[in-house]
Amino acid sequence: MARRKARKRSSRTDPTRQPFLGNDTEINLPHPDHTESAQAALAAANYLVHNESDRRNYDPEIPPANDRCYFLELSAELRNNIYRMSLVRHNAVTMDLERKQTHYSCSRKYDYSVKPPMDPALTRTNRQVRHEALSIYYSENIFQIPMGPTEYSFRVSGPIQTLRSFEKHLGHRAGLLGGVSMFAQGIDGLAYIKAQFLSDNEVGIELDLDLDARAHKGGDLEFHPIQKYCVCDLQKVAHKYKRKGRSGEILLSIIRRFSDKYFVAQGTGPCLCSKCGLTMMNRMQD
Repeated sequence: MARRKARKRSSRTDPTRQPFLGNDTEINLPHPDHTESAQAALAAANYLVHNESDRRNYDPEIPPANDRCYFLELSAELRNNIYRMSLVRHNAVTMDLERKQTHYSCSRKYDYSVKPPMDPALTRTNRQVRHEALSIYYSENIFQIPMGPTEYSFRVSGPIQTLRSFEKHLGHRAGLLGGVSMFAQGIDGLAYIKAQFLSDNEVGIELDLDLDARAHKGGDLEFHPIQKYCVCDLQKVAHKYKRKGRSGEILLSIIRRFSDKYFVAQGTGPCLCSKCGLTMMNRMQD
C-alpha cells in the first residue's frame, strides 16, 4: 500500500504531465531525459495560454485589451495633422457614374447616379474619430462630379441628375464640403467649373472652357482652358447664402445654378461682362 501511494504522489508532481489551464485533459510531453533539461520541459508545459490574463502574465510587454483608444489621448493638433496626411489628396476625389434603367409604361429611360468612394477606413475607428476625420476629409478635398456620356440628352439634364444623386448620398454631410468641381459637355467644347472656400467667408469660383479636352484610359481628363469665363452671376449665389457661413450647401447651390441655367452654345458672338471684362457664358434660360 505504501508503494502505491508513493507512485500516486510522484505522478501528481511529474512535470511531464501538466494539465491545461482551465481543462482537465492532460498533455503528454517528452520525458526530461529527451529534452535539454527538466526546466525546459516544465516551462513548455506551463506556457499554456487560454485567455487574455494568461497572455499578460507570460508577456508583460503586451498592453491589456480594453476599450481605451490611445489615439484620442494625442493632442487635437497632432490628430488633425494625422488626418490631413492620411485623407487629404492633391488631386480631386473622383466619383463613379452608374447607369440605371427605369421603365415608364412602354417607354424605356436610362438615368445616371453618382457613386462616391467609400469613406476611408480610418473613419470606422470609433464615433469621435469618425466625426473628426470626416470633417477634414470633406472640407479639405475637392470632389469632382463626373461628366457622363456625351449624347445630347444627357448634356442638358445629365449634370442635374448627377448633382442630385451626389447630394442625396451626402445627406447631412453636405454642409462639410469645402470644394466641388464638375465637367459639363457643351456643343463648343468641355466646360469646367470649380467652387471652393478660400476662407470662411470667401468662395472662389473658376469657370473655364476647353475646345479639345481628351480623356485618358484611366478616365482622367487632360484639360487646358483657353480662357476664363465670367462668374459674376454665380458669385451672386454665394453672396445670397453668405449668412450660412462656411457651408457646403453654398457650393452645391452654385453648381446647381450652373447646371440649370448655363450651357456652352454655338454660333453666338462673345459678350463681355461690364464688371469683370470676361466672356459671359450663354444662358439656357433666364
